[in-house]
Amino acid sequence: MIVVTGAQGFIGSTMVSHLNNMGADSIVGVDDSSIDTNNLQGCKLHGLHPISVNEADILPSGDIEAVFHFGAISNTLERDVTKMHHYNTLYTQVLNKVCKQRRIPMIFSSTAAIYGNGNGTLNLYAQSKLESENEIADHAVCLRLFNVYGQREFHKGRMASVAFKWLQELREANTIRIFENSNQYMRDFVFVGDVCKTAYALLSMYKPGVYDLGSGVSRSFEEVADLLIAYHGSGTKNYIPMPEDLKAQYQTSTRADMRKLQSIGIAAHTTSIEDGIKTYGEMK
Repeated sequence: MIVVTGAQGFIGSTMVSHLNNMGADSIVGVDDSSIDTNNLQGCKLHGLHPISVNEADILPSGDIEAVFHFGAISNTLERDVTKMHHYNTLYTQVLNKVCKQRRIPMIFSSTAAIYGNGNGTLNLYAQSKLESENEIADHAVCLRLFNVYGQREFHKGRMASVAFKWLQELREANTIRIFENSNQYMRDFVFVGDVCKTAYALLSMYKPGVYDLGSGVSRSFEEVADLLIAYHGSGTKNYIPMPEDLKAQYQTSTRADMRKLQSIGIAAHTTSIEDGIKTYGEMK
């Protein structure tokens, strides 16, 4: 059995699909069954296990081959400290403890937001991930994910990738709302399928620790907007001021250092943003 937390979410559901494609069909998801994103349609999944922070029932009973821990509150604007601690930090700590006791490998999705702008974390979400890393890195593989985009993120609202938002805007109004000075904001964009392929590959090359996972290349938001317009075949850019609630926590530049993954024998799968946009567009 393989367990995927956050199974109905963006990366979690894509992980379930990838596991199915790799021949795994004994998969149990962990998520809130009262919320349905429709992301698991067509996937083979042996039901959803409820979210719990109790050691006795945080995982389903039976032999578990691996846990892919993608479940979390991923809203970078969340201000509820208690909620963030409970669902991100505490849950991860207890999950890791049980995995360690039962000798189950755990792949944990952390975030490149931990880097901030070189002066530490900029929001509660990043802080919760850093606290989790500090507790679990002796047993778990912690992947600091950079800007992930791809299918199954329609439910994320304001937290969805610019690729998703801008494709929708182009299709609906043939224009993109883009922050002023977007040529100065650089991001490492990584396709969700690449994240899942690399996470799966890490099971056979398992070595606990903290690793960057991105494409290893930075591109400006301006470039991405132009690529999306070119893919769409037309469109304009409407420049808008950055919202006040984002200014204090906006990273100016990110790029994954892939050397540590490569040092343990993992040739990370990296799709260029050009190919990723084409693939994503065709999926939509």
